[in-house]
Amino acid sequence: MVDGADSVFVRTQRSVAFRSRTVRDRLVARTRILTRGLRAPADRRRSPVGPVATVREPEFGPAAMARRGEPSYFAGGVRRYATCTGATWTRPDRLVTGFLLGRALVTYAVTPGTPHLRVRHLDTAVEPARLGWVESLAVSPDRRWLAVLDSLAGRCNLLAVDPATGVPDPAPRASCGLPRDRVVHGVTFAADGRSILYSTIDVRPGLRRVPVVDEGEAVRLGPVTELAIPCPDRTPKALACSPDGRWLAIGYGPNVTRRAVIDGAPTWIDIHRSDPSGTIGERVSRTPDAWLTGGTVECVAWTPDGRRLVATDQAGDQALVVAVDPATGVVDGLVERIGWAAGGLRQPHGCTVSPDGRWLAITNYGDGSLRLYRTGP
Repeated sequence: MVDGADSVFVRTQRSVAFRSRTVRDRLVARTRILTRGLRAPADRRRSPVGPVATVREPEFGPAAMARRGEPSYFAGGVRRYATCTGATWTRPDRLVTGFLLGRALVTYAVTPGTPHLRVRHLDTAVEPARLGWVESLAVSPDRRWLAVLDSLAGRCNLLAVDPATGVPDPAPRASCGLPRDRVVHGVTFAADGRSILYSTIDVRPGLRRVPVVDEGEAVRLGPVTELAIPCPDRTPKALACSPDGRWLAIGYGPNVTRRAVIDGAPTWIDIHRSDPSGTIGERVSRTPDAWLTGGTVECVAWTPDGRRLVATDQAGDQALVVAVDPATGVVDGLVERIGWAAGGLRQPHGCTVSPDGRWLAITNYGDGSLRLYRTGP
């Protein structure tokens, strides 16, 4: 009888603690939103970079997802819908973005204009059965193939890219995955284009490698290999192989939750030795904890010269541009921040730098927008 009473008491304690944390975290999140106006001047000074173009697809935005009854999650204590996710350039003037809950890919033509970029819609492919929940995108070094992660099915799909238009065919040419993987997140091609690396952050967080067998007009994916996870403390949410194949960047962070949890612990980006096949070697550097305190790294992307690394921090409403020594892989410093006040970032997710190094594209869960920034002349 005493044991039973103790059990009820313990369960009651846990329930009260859970509800208290939920109320506290929601209050903190609401306070953050309400005090944004007061914090805006400081954010503009710290992160003064503004976008040169902004694009929205209302049918895939947060309001549309809410009307459809799609699930919502919390990142950094703030509720959001998984709207626009991955992004990649299939040509210097073609940009493809993914929409998770929209189960869609959208392709844009991007051309320089005065004073801003001209971004023109080219194609929308809504393919729920084929694409699933589009999480992240990566294009092969030869721009012929697009790797698309479906986080609903826990699979990596390979799509063909039309070389004349830069538009991907939504019908997968090949697909792979492990049965127990449920939430796949980050994806990158190895520098030689012969393998794909992707991460999973659910039941068995870790990294996966799959060979790409190019057969001319056709392609197939080999068996998936599980790789040792370099860090057991956080889930590997973001991956990017450097253009020369010498370095692999891995961004870590907590996964989203169904309640308003304020994590607060620092996240980071590791730089590992690698080779053109995507082999993971020793870690050579890590970003300081102070750069991403209480954040969550969603995506990382290298500039074409391999001297800069861009990372989106969803919980911090910011993107970081980090200098990396291409000879040693050592993080040299923080070049700049793009924030929410001047930069318009709202829970940023995907990021990608154009092949000519001139433009940076960032997708935003918070308002369902795609924003582009100037990175070169």
